Amino acid sequence: MLITEMLLSLIYVFIISSMLSIGFGLSLQAIVDSFKRPGVLLKSSAINLIAIPLFAFLLSSILGLSGAVLIGFLLMACAPGASYAPRITEVANGDVGHSTALMFFLCTIAVFSAPFTMMLEMPQSHTLDPLPVIKTLALIQMLPLFFGIYLSQSKPRLAKKLSWGAFWVSNVSAFIVIVASLFMIFLKESHGGFFSAVFGTNAFPAIIIAVLFSAIIGYYFGSKKADEKKSMLISSVNRNAGVAFLIVLSSFSELSIAIIMIIIYIIVQSIVSGGLAGYWLWKDHKAGKKTILSGNSS
Repeated sequence: MLITEMLLSLIYVFIISSMLSIGFGLSLQAIVDSFKRPGVLLKSSAINLIAIPLFAFLLSSILGLSGAVLIGFLLMACAPGASYAPRITEVANGDVGHSTALMFFLCTIAVFSAPFTMMLEMPQSHTLDPLPVIKTLALIQMLPLFFGIYLSQSKPRLAKKLSWGAFWVSNVSAFIVIVASLFMIFLKESHGGFFSAVFGTNAFPAIIIAVLFSAIIGYYFGSKKADEKKSMLISSVNRNAGVAFLIVLSSFSELSIAIIMIIIYIIVQSIVSGGLAGYWLWKDHKAGKKTILSGNSS
């Protein structure tokens, strides 16, 4: 279908520009420093790659999710490493360096982990072939990321200039992806509205509970340092929608309902993480701490 192919192309643009933007602002030293703290990476891996997908699977079984509703829900739960987590962490006055290192680690791992985790959680699905998905993700996610890092080290001024453009291309393409997805769903839905297919399926409570669980486990079990607790929460809550979109469009036939689930998940995770970030920003700013709103030191 032409619309599906156009949507896939837009998602490629979104992922590539996001990874370039991240790479342009990421130093090799930050990556090296993150690997000097294996305990933090181990906790992050356990939370994002095991605890959250496992909780989502158990929750979906308890709430009776099935079909495309289940696919969309589990895809988001199984895909860590949202590219915009460090920017939300900056607003929250958290540890941006820690968040960036986590995002780099998680989005790299997600290339391999997300398809296989979906296969483990949905063995009855024979439509997902992980190897082509991994090849595509490696090509459009890892190559731009490492190219951006290379350019940031070899030509930092050029990387800084290109970073602004890549950031806005990423944001605009993400917006277009959501609008185009809703348009495609509108063409397929004959009546009942966009969200009629998920009413009565426990989809909304499942997403809300999963996001809140991600926030709690990320904040209370991720780190002991206050700034890192914020970044761990934000990194855990915000799942990698680009990976989820790509897998559902390339591997499953029940597109519209699964895409609706991904969009609802994006909205809920953005409200929760954005709301907490705004609260922390207001609290720290009121206390006289250095934030994006004030240059005053604590």
